[in-house]
Amino acid sequence: KKLRTLVHGDAKVDNFLFKEIDDSDTFTSMIIDWQGCGFDLVSNDLMWCLYGFIKNLPETGDMIHGFVEYSLEIYWEALEHVVEAFGDKFSDFDLPDNPLLGVDLIKEGFTLEFMKNALIRPVLSLKNR
Repeated sequence: KKLRTLVHGDAKVDNFLFKEIDDSDTFTSMIIDWQGCGFDLVSNDLMWCLYGFIKNLPETGDMIHGFVEYSLEIYWEALEHVVEAFGDKFSDFDLPDNPLLGVDLIKEGFTLEFMKNALIRPVLSLKNR
């Protein structure tokens, strides 16, 4: 099976709306501005979303690294629950069950997405000028 993911395409912090539920310190969220959506690697949305939060943190260095690692592990575990809700398993998509291997896979996706957005697209756009 191939895992297809609907991605937002511009998952920056500015495109998220948050609403507190009954003064409980619990929030719901909604993502807006979907004109760039399509099927792609989820790592693109995840990369830009995390970047938006990280760049606004007052901490640096190891604190940031720990935040990213923690966020990616939580994401991987949540993704596993979503996949299971559809009656599938990670192994059905050749994805690792181990969260640490999942985090490494996401980081590889970040590298590919960065290269696509920062190097390949700009070079290809030069051809059209």
